[in-house]
Amino acid sequence: MRLSLGVATSQPVETSVELAREAEASGYGRVWVGEDIPSREVFTYLSILALRTGRLGIGTGITSPYVRKITTLAASAAGVQHLSGGRFTLGIGPGGLPEVEKVTGRPPHDVVDVMWEAATVLRRIFQGETVSHQGVLICLSDYLITHPGMAPMDIYFGVRGPRLLALAGELADGVILSGPLDYLARGIRIVEESAAGAGRDPGGIVKVLWNAFAMTGEASVLKSARPMVATMLASLPEAALEHIDIKRETLEEVRRLFALSRYEDACALIEPGVIKEFMIAGDRAELEDQLERCRRMGFDEVVVGPPYGEEPRKVIREVGGLMGGGR
Repeated sequence: MRLSLGVATSQPVETSVELAREAEASGYGRVWVGEDIPSREVFTYLSILALRTGRLGIGTGITSPYVRKITTLAASAAGVQHLSGGRFTLGIGPGGLPEVEKVTGRPPHDVVDVMWEAATVLRRIFQGETVSHQGVLICLSDYLITHPGMAPMDIYFGVRGPRLLALAGELADGVILSGPLDYLARGIRIVEESAAGAGRDPGGIVKVLWNAFAMTGEASVLKSARPMVATMLASLPEAALEHIDIKRETLEEVRRLFALSRYEDACALIEPGVIKEFMIAGDRAELEDQLERCRRMGFDEVVVGPPYGEEPRKVIREVGGLMGGGR
């Protein structure tokens, strides 16, 4: 099992560059960039990271086909793949329900059909085909991307619901999972069973865990994970709720406040016990145990941060040491 670094477009890009360089020096495999839709544009952000690192893989974790037209998404991804020398992985998903609704004026619709369309059409585009397609969300006529000699690009799904996890097993090169670990064990089974049913090798699909992370158990650091946990709760599928010790009325209030952009009020309702269900956290020995549990569950990759702990660069370096340099 390998380690990757997680950053978000809400973080200053220079901060993320420093952390990415530390991760690269510590043997991490790649850096995933989460797109906070109201914040900085993710492909510009990725381009800076690509130019300021040398070996580290980079990826979107994730971007949404509901937010960008497929032509913009394809051209942006191809540009970063070229700029990075073939180090880019495109992670796509419906995105956070409240954020997508704010940007597009409606919540994500027909998500299984749209994700199938997006992955299928993008693959054809990246293979150099001239593509025409009339679908649920995507409409193209003789579209051809002009990036000669572009390196092959993997497409990962960042999804949580059972139907989308099954689709990931059928189509995706990898899947980025987040949520309560007990539910994610079920998620891995869904992906692998779907892959086998589609005649694919279940072991060939990379399973990535991206929950909140901290090399400490201190309450102040746990609280710093509240925004990430609130984001997950706002879009968590019904199938995952039985694995969370949270009252339904509290959950609905968190979602209501989050949809109104009252993030601090929403975060204040999330108790430490709930945060821990969405988090890998503890001292060195506790992290070793939790990372080993993730490996046994079937994860191939664990994303470190955000948050990280009180000294992010030191945490990145020390966690890399736990995993033999992150490899």
